[in-house]
Amino acid sequence: MHFVFPVLLLITYLSICYQDFNIREVYLLNYLILYGLYLIAILTNRILLNFDFIIINSCILIAVICLLLIYYLVVYSHFAVSKLKASIGWGDVLILPAFVINFSPVNIIVVFIFSLLISLIYYLFNNFQKLRIKTIPLAGIQSLVLSILLCADSLGFLKMQVDYFPLF
Repeated sequence: MHFVFPVLLLITYLSICYQDFNIREVYLLNYLILYGLYLIAILTNRILLNFDFIIINSCILIAVICLLLIYYLVVYSHFAVSKLKASIGWGDVLILPAFVINFSPVNIIVVFIFSLLISLIYYLFNNFQKLRIKTIPLAGIQSLVLSILLCADSLGFLKMQVDYFPLF
């Protein structure tokens, strides 16, 4: 029974990834299932939550969102809202709470930046291939990264909810 939660979570992450890459939108049902799984895991104590970490992680992501909004307001001053709506989808925003719950503060920064670097590489690779993509499946890339880290955490290779890394 211990493996059921990670398997359901993995299926949900891969479903988000598949939909975002193929049809460029993710159904709200996937996010409701994802949040429902996390709620069940929290209520059954499968996820050991450190509420300090959740507060710090939320502040980190709010700061990132605020910096993004400031960037759009400065660069696209007259049509910032329309440019923001065209650039960032709801799926990209709805995947962020999964980062808040899953990681410690140091790990959330590393994983978030890593997923953004992968999306940048994806964009550059597609433009190098002359495909000229207009949008990046950010939620799909981030859910793929989350699924890989979930597998590594479930198999015992990583412990993503602690910041203590002993050398010996």
